[in-house]
Amino acid sequence: MQLNPTDEKTERVGVLFVSHGGNEVFNEKGIWDVTVQIFSYDQNMSNYLRSTNRHELADLADQNTDFLSGDRSVYDNPKKYFDEVITIDLDTLEPHINGPFTPDLATPISEFADSAKENGWPLKLDVGLI
Repeated sequence: MQLNPTDEKTERVGVLFVSHGGNEVFNEKGIWDVTVQIFSYDQNMSNYLRSTNRHELADLADQNTDFLSGDRSVYDNPKKYFDEVITIDLDTLEPHINGPFTPDLATPISEFADSAKENGWPLKLDVGLI
């Protein structure tokens, strides 16, 4: 699956995953920088809101789609408007588990059991934050 935030066919779960995946760092001036992704409202989002019993919000958003969507020219030619356009092939990505004990340590899920044994980490994973 190719994930492209300007693609109206991108599944909303995939979009939610990416929108919460922004980097948070202190920049060289000691100022907290955060990357935020904003995705246009579309029929998939309307369906999602309705399936999660938020019909009134979906109705309101459906009445205001012009204000909740990007300009058509940006969708048609994103390279004209952005310094860099990145396409991520989610089929080639492996989920990682961060930790334990620090969010800076990321281990591919296929290696996690062996890494836990080798490093004396807890062998039972009870809670995770997505």
